[in-house]
Amino acid sequence: MKVVLATHNKGKIKEFQNAFQEFDIDFLSASDLDLQAPEENGQTFEENAYIKAFSVYEQTGLASLADDSGLSVNALNGDPGVYSARWAGPQGDFSSAMQRIVNELQPYDDWTASFQCSLAFVQGDTAPLFAYGEVKGKIVWPPAGSNGFGYDPIFEPDAYPNKTFAELDIQQKQSISHRGQAIANLIHKYFT
Repeated sequence: MKVVLATHNKGKIKEFQNAFQEFDIDFLSASDLDLQAPEENGQTFEENAYIKAFSVYEQTGLASLADDSGLSVNALNGDPGVYSARWAGPQGDFSSAMQRIVNELQPYDDWTASFQCSLAFVQGDTAPLFAYGEVKGKIVWPPAGSNGFGYDPIFEPDAYPNKTFAELDIQQKQSISHRGQAIANLIHKYFT
């Protein structure tokens, strides 16, 4: 089975490949096929995931899998949320985005946050499948760790006190992460 991952993010591609390694799936990515990313104008993670998956399906005719995920900080009214990637700007400068979060959190004692992920799987004329995952934790400073990507160096999950996502290996992270949970939910719905 061929599935196109509707992403150009190498970190996400690696996580998907690792999670589905026991299945006979040949993953391609939007990068491999030089596909243009659609405008993500949904109001929720689920809407944006569907926009991306449907765009890839329309362009390729192949089954497509997309995620939309982000960091929601409680004291910041859930921001950056669906705008997590946009806070990093067109160059993907997550160092600046992480600094912005910490700057905006200075007046608050509550640094709790969560990572959320919605997946959309589009294949043929069947109804799309959706799956969701969430992991709770808190923002920490300074950034720590060199694994992962995005906001991982400042997010400490509740399940691993004193370690950021970027300090966990891929198996540890995937076992508790928002994307790992969403993938497990999708596998349960469709692949088993």
